[in-house]
Amino acid sequence: MIRQSIFYCLYFIFTFPFLIKAQHSVELSSVSGLMVSHSDVTNNLNLRKSFGFQSTVLWKLPPNNSTIPTHPASNYRYLGFSVYGMDMGDGFLNGNKTIREQLIGMGIGAGGMMIAGANIHSKNVSSKNDLRVQCGFGPMLVTKYYNPVTNPLNLAISSTLNFGSLLKGQFLHQLSKSSTLTAGLELFHVSNSNLQKPNNGLNYFQASIGWMQKLHETASHQSTVKDKPYKDRCYYIGKPSEQLASTFQVSFRMAYRKYRSDYPVYYPVWILEGDYGFTNKKINVAGSVNDQRPLPKGEWRIGFDLFHENAATAKSVNGTLLSIDPRWELGLYGRRVFRVGFVDIFIDLGTYLIPPKAERVKLLQKSKWLYNSFGTQYRISKNVFLIYRMKAHYHVADYLEMGLVGRL
Repeated sequence: MIRQSIFYCLYFIFTFPFLIKAQHSVELSSVSGLMVSHSDVTNNLNLRKSFGFQSTVLWKLPPNNSTIPTHPASNYRYLGFSVYGMDMGDGFLNGNKTIREQLIGMGIGAGGMMIAGANIHSKNVSSKNDLRVQCGFGPMLVTKYYNPVTNPLNLAISSTLNFGSLLKGQFLHQLSKSSTLTAGLELFHVSNSNLQKPNNGLNYFQASIGWMQKLHETASHQSTVKDKPYKDRCYYIGKPSEQLASTFQVSFRMAYRKYRSDYPVYYPVWILEGDYGFTNKKINVAGSVNDQRPLPKGEWRIGFDLFHENAATAKSVNGTLLSIDPRWELGLYGRRVFRVGFVDIFIDLGTYLIPPKAERVKLLQKSKWLYNSFGTQYRISKNVFLIYRMKAHYHVADYLEMGLVGRL
């Protein structure tokens, strides 16, 4: 049964990019590396070797997201979606079957993530070499996780549903007009955003090697047809308004967390956010974008986060009653937004104006004054975005927030 599941998983990974008809290119790669713990409680998992496969589809973004250059651009941004499977450190690289049976069970992981990145061509125009930087985030399923009876030493992963995040650098060497060899280094992190305890998470430092095939792109482009944008299939073409953010935005989000492993109490967290954006993009009187200037590829924003945690009551395994009072926290943050078509990726760094109480700082591994986050926004319409944000205190996840953003 396990072998069948692995076979079907690998079959899907290798056929996925062709099933959804990628626009610009498809990439198939293998990844391998070392698990590196970032917490004392997961040192027993340190230096486990991982191995897996990944397939990615990419959509190229034109410079201003509304017109296509006359000739293919060497430097460009791209969007993509990736699926992957990995052995989480339980695989054949860790010794023979007898040795692996004595290891702490990590199981098999599989997931998908949204990818965003940039391609940087060598200064030599005739060069066949490129560099790429990309990041990604998305859901991940894991087969073995913490269980107090059957798997008590896996303190890193405690639930089937987790979230993987990726930061990757790649070197590309063109073999032909459509075929490219890729090699890269990546940092891969997995945790469950405090949906279940314990949640210490894992880091993987991995190397990848793969093959990329370009699709549809021709030697030259026709930029316009009768003054209308020419939609070459290798590009994602969106409305100019999808690239613009308004000066003021408001967001309402919800998170859900477990307080502690010894007190199985769950409670919601509500987040109200308002922010102000610094952008130099101008719109003319008619309301259309001035096509003589490129649309912004990013911006800085500043805002506040108002957090409210509901009251909750639970009993521990030994019968002790725990009562959590409702409470408020208030944060001020700065945000850098990277705009890639209908998707925004952002990074936040914030400080508390009303900080967490002392017992929360200790029990939830919080920082009293600083928090950081990574998130993504998807445009549902011109004025409404779907947003999710992973809030953390340094490398310790706090919770995953999901909600809506409204432009004012």
